[in-house]
Amino acid sequence: MTAATFEFVSYLPQPAPNRSVGAARTDRTATPVRGWFSQDNVLRKISTALLGLAEAPANAAPIPSAHELVVTAAQNGRVEQMMALRRTLIEYKFLTHDWDGYDGQPAKATALLDVLEFLVQLPHTLPVPSPMLSGSGAIGLYWDRGTHYASLEFEGDGTYTSLTDGPDGYGGAEGIAARTLPAALQHYLASLPIAG
Repeated sequence: MTAATFEFVSYLPQPAPNRSVGAARTDRTATPVRGWFSQDNVLRKISTALLGLAEAPANAAPIPSAHELVVTAAQNGRVEQMMALRRTLIEYKFLTHDWDGYDGQPAKATALLDVLEFLVQLPHTLPVPSPMLSGSGAIGLYWDRGTHYASLEFEGDGTYTSLTDGPDGYGGAEGIAARTLPAALQHYLASLPIAG
């Protein structure tokens, strides 16, 4: 291998080798193909463009556009925000009695389960909420955008209460199943201004 030659090993799925009569039995797939980065498709695509490697294999996807890279970065940021939110919510369960100096209770286990169940079905297009905990052990989620506000409170009975406040006035509902997101509330959350 000369200084101008680069070799990378790909561990992308390869078709199973053809067995011929008298061939040794093997459970391995074909040997790795030379000429591509392993592990990450994006790195593989970028390496192809930067190093000017001859031809991409038939299964190689095109190099992502700048827009696709921005969307991917935003999605990764949202994933990190959701993980931090879930971590905080779980920590609420392990707070000590009187955590707020006013006889505050740790989060109710049932409220924690309800809010986590709600977050699983929260569309990825909606902004990530902030957490809150009441002294009674109820867990809340809220979105505060100055002129627009929304909050959900989970008492631990399988439902939540919603409250919205914006330029068009107040809104809200009680007894919404934790596994659901009413269309009106989803529309309101989707219309929230971007946090600044």
